[in-house]
Amino acid sequence: MAGDAVSPTAISLFSDLLVLDLTSTIRGMHCTKMFGDYGAEVILVEPVGGSRARHIGPFANGKPDLETSLHFAHYNRNKQSITLNLHKTRGQEILRDLVHSADVLVEDWPVGALDALGLGYMDLHAINPRLVMCSITGFGQTGPYAGYKTSNIVEDAMGGLMGITGPIDKPPTMTGARQAEHAAAMHAAFAIGAALLYRDVHNAGQHIDVSAQECVANMLENAIEQYTYTGVIRKRAGSRHPTAWPSDELEPRLIAGYMKYGKSELFHKGQELGCPIGMTSDARDLADDPHLNEVGFFAQFEHPVIGTYKDIAAPVYLNETPGVMRSSAPLVGQHTAEILHSVGLGEAELSFLRADGVI
Repeated sequence: MAGDAVSPTAISLFSDLLVLDLTSTIRGMHCTKMFGDYGAEVILVEPVGGSRARHIGPFANGKPDLETSLHFAHYNRNKQSITLNLHKTRGQEILRDLVHSADVLVEDWPVGALDALGLGYMDLHAINPRLVMCSITGFGQTGPYAGYKTSNIVEDAMGGLMGITGPIDKPPTMTGARQAEHAAAMHAAFAIGAALLYRDVHNAGQHIDVSAQECVANMLENAIEQYTYTGVIRKRAGSRHPTAWPSDELEPRLIAGYMKYGKSELFHKGQELGCPIGMTSDARDLADDPHLNEVGFFAQFEHPVIGTYKDIAAPVYLNETPGVMRSSAPLVGQHTAEILHSVGLGEAELSFLRADGVI
C-alpha cells in the first residue's frame, strides 16, 4: 500500500527533521522528495530565477514556464522554496544561518564547488557538528574521475548497466527511465537514514559521498562476481534472463499460445493458474490500474498554476507513519520571506537583498 491522500495533519516518520535541498538533478531531488513524503521539512534552495529543473518538460498545457514543469512538480512536492544567490557573500551567510538548525543537507554541485564558496562539509560541520551532509555526483568526491562531467546515460554506461541492456546483436541500449539517477537517490536516502541513526547514538553528523556510477554497478546482479571468479563477461540478452529462460524449442510454442489472448486476459488467466506472469504496462495502464488505485498508489494534487493533477504518492506504506502528500511543488521562492523571517531577517533587509540580487 502506498501513500495517503493529501493531508496536512498526519503524524509522519521524519516530522522532526529539517532538510536543506541544494539540488537540481533527479539524483538529488528524488532523494530529498522521499524525506518530504515522509514528513520532513524540506527547504529547496533555488538560485535567483529558479532551479534549472523548472526548464525541463513536459509542461502543463504544453506551455513552457517556470511554474508549469511537470518534471519539477513530480520531484519537488512537499517542499518549500527559497531563492538564494550562493555566489554572493550575503547569500552564503544566510545559508550558514539555516545550517545552524538543519539536520540534513543534500547537494549535487560539481566536486569542490561548494568548498570554493566556503560552504563545503568542513565549513558547515564547524557550524553544526550534528549536520548530516550528503553529496551526490556522477563519480564521487575522490578518485581520477571525480571532476568529470556526467549525465544519466554516462552513469548508466560507466556503471555497466548499458553493457548488459539491449538486443543480443545490437549496440548497448539506454534504459527507458533515468535509472542511474534514481539509483543514486535511493542509495543516498538509505545512507542519510543510517547516518541519522548513528547521530542519535554518537551525537555527531558526517559527510556522505554518493557516486552514481557505483550505485549503478551495485545493481548488476552477479555480473561483476561472475567475471572476477570465472572470467566470463555477461552479455546482452535482449528480453531474456541470462540464466532463466525457456529452451529454444519451448519458446516459440509459448509465444504462439500467448498470441491467442489480449495482454490483460493472459495476465489474469496465467495468475489464476499460479504462473508468475505479467503484462507490459504503459503510463495509461498504470494510471488506470485497479490494483494501484485501490491501494492508494496515487494522490491528487492542486497547484496554483498547473491545476489539479494525479501523481504517484509515497510508494512504501508504513502502518504507523505513512507517507503524506501535504503540498504540491512550490512556486519559485514562494517561502523565501517566511523562512528568512525565521532566522531574524526583517522586511527592510529583505527588500535590500532583493534589490541586490541575493534573494
